[in-house]
Amino acid sequence: MTIGNTQSSTLHTDHLNSVQFIEDLRSKVGQENKLRTMNGRSYYRWIVDLVTRTRTSVVHVKSHTDNTGIGSWLNAEADYYALSAQKATHLIPTAPIPTFSMHILP
Repeated sequence: MTIGNTQSSTLHTDHLNSVQFIEDLRSKVGQENKLRTMNGRSYYRWIVDLVTRTRTSVVHVKSHTDNTGIGSWLNAEADYYALSAQKATHLIPTAPIPTFSMHILP
C-alpha cells in the first residue's frame, strides 16, 4: 500500500489490548511514553506507522466463536496454522535474516 492511497484497509486482530492501545494513541492520551518501554514495541510501532500513513482501521475480532465474518474467518485460519506449526514433526524453514532495523527511542 502506498502512502497516498485513498483506499481504506482493515487490520483484524483478536488482541484487544492492541486495539485499545491504537485507539488511545489516536486520541493523544500520552501513549508515546508507554510505547518506549512496553513489550512488543516494534510490533506496536509498525501498527502505529501503518495507521498513521494509510487509511487503516484496527478492528477487534472476538476469537474462538462461531461468527462467520471475514475477521472471524481470518482468526480461525491464523489459529489453525499456529496450532499446526506447534504440532509439526517436520522441520520448519528458518526465517531470512532481517534487512531492516527498528528505530529505538531513547
